[in-house]
Amino acid sequence: MEVTSIGNNTYRVPVNFYKTDYYYSFGSAEMIIYKDVLTIKPIGFNDTWDLDFKGKNGRSKKAEIVTKVMYGIFGGENYKVVYP
Repeated sequence: MEVTSIGNNTYRVPVNFYKTDYYYSFGSAEMIIYKDVLTIKPIGFNDTWDLDFKGKNGRSKKAEIVTKVMYGIFGGENYKVVYP
C-alpha cells in the first residue's frame, strides 16, 4: 500500500504496527493524515480486525497463540476499527 492523496492536503498512509507496543491489537492499518506546511496530524484510522491465522510464516509463535485464543473467545467475525 502506498501513500495516497485524497485531496485538501489529506492522505491515506499505511501503518505497520509490527514490533511496536500495538502489535497484538493492530498488525497493519491505514491512517488518514492532514499535512500542510507547518502541521502533520492524524485525523483518521482504518483497520479490519480479522483474527486470521498466519501459521509459521506470519507471526511469532506467541502472537499466533494469542490470535487463536482470541478467535476461540470472540469467534471469527471480521469487524472494522474506524476513527472517526
